[in-house]
Amino acid sequence: MPRGILRAVDPAEPPSLLLLEGCTVDLTRRSVLRDGASRRLTPLEARLLRYLATRGERAVGHDELLREVWGYQGKVTTKAVYETVRRLRRKIERDPRKPRHLLTAFSSAYRLVGVGHERAPSGGRGNLPTQHSALVGRGAELHRLGVALGPGRLVTLTGPAGIGKTRLAVALGARHLADGAVQAAWFFDLSEVTDEVGVLRAVASTLGARLEPDHAWDQLLDALHHQGDALFVLDNLEQVIGPSRRFLEACRSRATAARWVITSRERLELDGEQVLELGPLATDDGVRLFCDRAQAAGAPVAEGPLIAEIVDRLDGVPLAIELAARRTGLLTPEELLSRLESQLKTLGRRARPGGAHTQSLRAAIQGSWVLLTHTEQLALAQCAVFVGGFSALAAEAVVRLPPDAPPTTEVIQSLRDKSLIQRVGTHRGLHRLRLLTCIHEFAAEQLQQEAAPWPALRREAELRHGAFFAQLGSPERVGAFVRQGSARLAAAQTLEVDNLLRAAERALDRGDGHTAALACVAALEVAPWSALSVEGLPERILAAPGLPQEARLWLLDRWATALFETRGGARADRVLARFEEALVEAAVDASDPRWASRHRLRSVAALRDGDPEAAARWASEGVRAAERHGWEEEARVLGPRWAAALNGLGRYDEVRRLGEAALGDLDRRTHPFLVALWHKQLGHALSRLGRYADAGVHLREAEQVALSLGREDQAAAAAHLRFGVLFDTGRYREALDALAATRARAARSGHNLRVSAFLLNAEGCAATEVGEFGRAERCFHQALAMAPDTWKGAFIKLNLAQLRLRQGQDDAARQFVGDIRGDGIEQNAALVMTLCGAIEMVCDARAGRWSALQAGALEVAASIAETGLVLRDIAALAQQAGDAAAGAAPDCARLAYRIALGQLEAMGREEECVALRGRVAGEGAAGG
Repeated sequence: MPRGILRAVDPAEPPSLLLLEGCTVDLTRRSVLRDGASRRLTPLEARLLRYLATRGERAVGHDELLREVWGYQGKVTTKAVYETVRRLRRKIERDPRKPRHLLTAFSSAYRLVGVGHERAPSGGRGNLPTQHSALVGRGAELHRLGVALGPGRLVTLTGPAGIGKTRLAVALGARHLADGAVQAAWFFDLSEVTDEVGVLRAVASTLGARLEPDHAWDQLLDALHHQGDALFVLDNLEQVIGPSRRFLEACRSRATAARWVITSRERLELDGEQVLELGPLATDDGVRLFCDRAQAAGAPVAEGPLIAEIVDRLDGVPLAIELAARRTGLLTPEELLSRLESQLKTLGRRARPGGAHTQSLRAAIQGSWVLLTHTEQLALAQCAVFVGGFSALAAEAVVRLPPDAPPTTEVIQSLRDKSLIQRVGTHRGLHRLRLLTCIHEFAAEQLQQEAAPWPALRREAELRHGAFFAQLGSPERVGAFVRQGSARLAAAQTLEVDNLLRAAERALDRGDGHTAALACVAALEVAPWSALSVEGLPERILAAPGLPQEARLWLLDRWATALFETRGGARADRVLARFEEALVEAAVDASDPRWASRHRLRSVAALRDGDPEAAARWASEGVRAAERHGWEEEARVLGPRWAAALNGLGRYDEVRRLGEAALGDLDRRTHPFLVALWHKQLGHALSRLGRYADAGVHLREAEQVALSLGREDQAAAAAHLRFGVLFDTGRYREALDALAATRARAARSGHNLRVSAFLLNAEGCAATEVGEFGRAERCFHQALAMAPDTWKGAFIKLNLAQLRLRQGQDDAARQFVGDIRGDGIEQNAALVMTLCGAIEMVCDARAGRWSALQAGALEVAASIAETGLVLRDIAALAQQAGDAAAGAAPDCARLAYRIALGQLEAMGREEECVALRGRVAGEGAAGG
């Protein structure tokens, strides 16, 4: 086809005719004409060609086509695009095997090239506005709207100002006309209409119908009826919803074949009405829209993280994105991002031709504001005191309305119905309310006005906001939070971190240190990382004049707790020391329950430092003091920590006695988290005592209780111990199957990296035992990449070293041990280094380095004697070393076997002990 006949076309205006080599494609009639013969296109094939034709020869990816043409949402695995392209090539290409127009790019993208365009006369009637730019995104919504909009159906598009309701309705009308689905598509702009008469006049004027005063209703209904199977778009109906209901009911009863699309910020509440709530654009679509509009403005920008951040800051609102993109002719993306703290100021100019409500972001929101009742305006303005969203419960506590106003929940629901408050879903099935950033900024401006009643309203709303969020940090609430341990409760409160920190800042500004301290404690409780990221806030609160002593002690207590939970290191020690100093300054004696907090923190610090003896001592002293003074809750909270320390020392009988007594005292309904912790510790102890059946029962119970609370981390820890029981009884394949099921469940629940590393490491151990070394290798390396800290990574490296021993790669095993020693492990250092020594014993025995083996065995034995370590891996490694040395160095073998025997005796593995005692005696005689 000669290039001279090709004509440029505005890609935003979909063509009707495509001129290809030797054929013409009529997209309106869905036909392909070649050599006098005509072939039909399916509606889907026509839509695909039309979409590619508007892309200007740009390669369009598989996912984009599924979203924009097919209307799929999310990631979809299907060959639909490939099959449709294959059929199209048979219809439009001269040689489908060597296509010249519909080309494949990058193996999963397509582009339409070498095509001439014409606009064929449309057989449809109507007045749809010409769109001067392409619709970006909304493929899924367009598909859903098309499916819902059959003959006689009415669909209301709702959403906040600037969300793109009008653009989507017009795009649907254009598609229906092009596909021949309707005979006409009419657009009625009702943005300036205020009553029922205005609605009638606007519709009649658009249709060109002449109405007589006495017969206006009948004449207008006849005019609509004569349009046949037509699509009617009534735009901006929110200001005349009441008057429009009677009009629409009459129209639908007369023009039964028509299809109706309503754009409004709230639903109409009509019988048979379907509602499609239009939300923000997905980030990828928003980035494409930004880049498309920036290019149209003559300032092309490249897609990337910075543009994605701009889109996210703008909440994915299309109008805001378009306005921002037009600023790139003057501002760089970096400069634009820095100015988005005030969206209404930065994006205050006109975006595109249209009514006053579309001229700027501020004007669009102002149009919604003036339609609100005074009560609704008061409520929306008070919602601006929240940061990052809020719950319905928080709204009830903070928003105050006049005595004669409806209940707060009804007013909030009304604002939600009018698209000024959004409801968003979060993980764990929680729902949350929020204002789009631009609406939040507008509402805050109203609250900042100097005229009455706004100053008093703002001050009182901020006080109620502070009081509501401060109570989340009270000792009673935190105590219940610790006892319950519910992940859902934690997730709900974690969502409030921004509100908690803002409440603390505001309280500080007005000199209310007590409220600031409680709000800060609540933030630290649900998001311990806050202790690392906002250290300046606790310091400022502690320095606040007039801070009550009670609040000071409580803040130091919970700050230190949060730092220990997040591996705060020396900072945690410093805050703990300040807490102890404050206890002394406040003359708090040993009869005060706050001393129990000191014992708890000291026990945690000792465990962190790898000193289970000190951890057990601090915890036991705390429990006994709590019991002596009647501090029941403090004793209950300290109990599992004491048991953990005792398990670390191998004092399993003590854990058994304590655990059985604690579980007899605790109620699962009131202390579910503590029940789960005790079952876990008791199961661990029983497994070490060789009572595997009982251990399995307790560990399964710990896992189930933790799962009921949504605590996947604790469930994984209990499951890990249960897998240890399976290992000890040689049921490795059963352990592998159970691990696979646990990993799948954890993935569905959205587990964190720590849990992933935990489970992968256990799976690697089980795979090693059954000889699936490749699987074990993959699991260990994946776990190592996710390890949350150095000492957990050390255990994974130890397992990798043992895998290398199994594979006969002793030098590689030594390399892992060298890496661990070089990491400078502090936490559980004695345990880690003892295991390193046991691995080196095996390597030395196999290499015949008898002096090194003897020295290493003596060092491992000394470490065990000093720490009381009892570990299955130490027994297995020592026995391997003994077996390797038995023939050539019986004295060294005897040393190794004695280490293994001591471990097995401590574990109660009597059957294995009998066999090993015989070998020790035999080897000793041989070497005598």
